[in-house]
Amino acid sequence: INPKPCNGLFLKNTKGEILLIKRRLAPDKGKWDVPGGFVDLDENVEESAIREAKEELQADITDVTYLASYTDTYNFQGMNYPTLVFMLSATIQTSELQASDDAEEYRFFPPDEIPWDDLAFTFLQTALKDFLGNK
Repeated sequence: INPKPCNGLFLKNTKGEILLIKRRLAPDKGKWDVPGGFVDLDENVEESAIREAKEELQADITDVTYLASYTDTYNFQGMNYPTLVFMLSATIQTSELQASDDAEEYRFFPPDEIPWDDLAFTFLQTALKDFLGNK
């Protein structure tokens, strides 16, 4: 089975805090995640990240930059599907964000207050540590 391509976004505010969303839906409902999701047919990874930021945060983003990729699984209706997650960073252009779609809420976390034990998906802890180590 080939992996399903996904995107994840690292978004920071001017204080250097990382934006995380609380997942509204399974899998990992109620856990913290980065904005992102599956790449749709006929869109590239950057376009999918722009779309997901709009869907989940009502945010316009620019300067979308590829950082790294990670493998993981996505449990849907009892089946584990392999995923290939392309992590990107971007700049938020919207002054007021609003959690919507898959996001129940959002919050900016200082790096020393990230809820490591309450993160969704296996890859995310590694990806966040990689990102914070490089920033």
